[in-house]
Amino acid sequence: DDSADDDDVVDDDDSADDDDVVDDDDIAPDDDDTLPDDDDDTLPDDDDTSPDDDDTSPDDDDTVSDPCADGADNDGDGWIDAADPDCDALGQEAGFGSAECNNGADDDGTGGTDSDDDQCDDAFDDAEAAACDDGQDNDGDGWENMLDPGCASPEDDDESDPGSTECNNGIDDDGDGDIDFADSDCDSGFDVEAPQCSDQVDNDGDGWLDLQDAGCSAPTDDDEGGIDNAGECSDGNDNDGDSLIDAADPECANATDPESPPACVDDALEDNDARLPDQPPGEGPTEYNVGVFALPAQVSCPADDDWYMVQMSGSGGLTVDVSWNPADGELLVELYDYAGAFVPGGATDVGAFSQTYSNAAGVDAQAFALVQAVSAADALVGVPYSITLTGY
Repeated sequence: DDSADDDDVVDDDDSADDDDVVDDDDIAPDDDDTLPDDDDDTLPDDDDTSPDDDDTSPDDDDTVSDPCADGADNDGDGWIDAADPDCDALGQEAGFGSAECNNGADDDGTGGTDSDDDQCDDAFDDAEAAACDDGQDNDGDGWENMLDPGCASPEDDDESDPGSTECNNGIDDDGDGDIDFADSDCDSGFDVEAPQCSDQVDNDGDGWLDLQDAGCSAPTDDDEGGIDNAGECSDGNDNDGDSLIDAADPECANATDPESPPACVDDALEDNDARLPDQPPGEGPTEYNVGVFALPAQVSCPADDDWYMVQMSGSGGLTVDVSWNPADGELLVELYDYAGAFVPGGATDVGAFSQTYSNAAGVDAQAFALVQAVSAADALVGVPYSITLTGY
């Protein structure tokens, strides 16, 4: 009775049985009450919480822009959108290119690179330098940079010009069949279409033109030859120490002349360098008796006096007339009486002198005339003159 038997410990009604512990209606969740379903309650569905193509995922229309139309320099080459050559070729900005204005280098050394260079109008430019310093014939006339008459300086950015020079006017000026740049006579657009020895230009800069130049052998010669050393007037030196060289020296009539003129050549009446005979020995005046003596082609050399002594009668006198070319220099002419005293009253005009002296001695006597170079256009040559002495 006290031990557990089948009837006392567990019966069908008190222990869990099919009806009491779990039934389909009371404890277990069913499809309708506690499990989330696909359509209504707790599981995210395609329509409510999952990102879809239209709402949250980035799509082509909403968040991705055209790199060639976004206003940005996407490849850092300084050129944006359509200004970048990559956009035309590749549809995107892909970096530097080969043109000077898009290669990432300061090609002209001015400190500006590509888009930062004032000479770059766009990325397609292939020269960062100015038109007159870029090594190109920008105006198509055959001449580049400073060889082009249109260029005033290397900084000039316009080679164009009116074409007014013979080697840049589109005309065969010398009739040899070649025009401008194609003519061998044209070394630049500034030249003339003629051989150097007939072009009226000092091509070698030595001061001599064409056949005056010792480097020219004929009008058809196309080389004036530079400093030719054909003489003192073409050696590039100041041979006579007057600070004038070669063609700039008035002593040089052509390239073969000497710069130093010949020394003053005394006239035939030398040595008439003293007023009194043999004082000093060997020198003295040129002596004339009464009469008229015309003496052309005399020369007054520098520091070389010319003295004349003329005989007068007791009641006579002396008239002196001298003429010279003022372009050759200036002369001093003076008269002295029988005692050697200066006689004032001479009339000096431009290139002329005249004076008459009456004998005051009362007896036959001599009077004296002095001719002296005061200044000379060329002191080494002296001043040529003519003198007429009339003693009576």
